[in-house]
Amino acid sequence: MALEYAFGTGRPVLFIDVPYMIRNENYKELDLEVLELAIRNEIGVVVSHKKLGEIPKIIENLKTDRMNYIKQIDELRDQNVFAFGNSSEIGAQYIY
Repeated sequence: MALEYAFGTGRPVLFIDVPYMIRNENYKELDLEVLELAIRNEIGVVVSHKKLGEIPKIIENLKTDRMNYIKQIDELRDQNVFAFGNSSEIGAQYIY
């Protein structure tokens, strides 16, 4: 949901660094970088589970720096999401 939130709203994400939920243990066979892990420091902040007490300050910083994240999130969305904003039109044309 982190990518959907960031790409859909343009707002940064606060990640808590906990063990990853991996549903396909064979993903490493593809030798591809996991997108969410690759860009999470670019679309927000990753906080160690040992530093949860810092979250209120980090949230304030995210709110203050939101404008700095917008351009970066937009660029990442353009690089990684096909036809953002008009995918239903393109899908309808394809189906038609």
